[in-house]
Amino acid sequence: MRDADVSHVLEAVRQALMPIRWKAGKAASHLTKRIRLGHLPVGTSLDEYNAVILVMIGMDSVMETAFPLRDPTTYLADPAYSYLGRLQELWHE
Repeated sequence: MRDADVSHVLEAVRQALMPIRWKAGKAASHLTKRIRLGHLPVGTSLDEYNAVILVMIGMDSVMETAFPLRDPTTYLADPAYSYLGRLQELWHE
């Protein structure tokens, strides 16, 4: 990935973290689905979920999907995604 692309991605991440921007109408249904699938305990709030998820965003900074952090290597193995690193690593490059 070129430096300009990485810079664009980092800006998208910064925007997405202020606060996490779910697609319209998706936050509650996604939380309900993860609880139903047993990925989260009953009673988990959206704020709690936002704090423990792997987030995949589009270049518009809107969340595409999110996963509980049980085994992120499964999701990151998909060639459709580009792993750039942990936020702490990216911020300090």
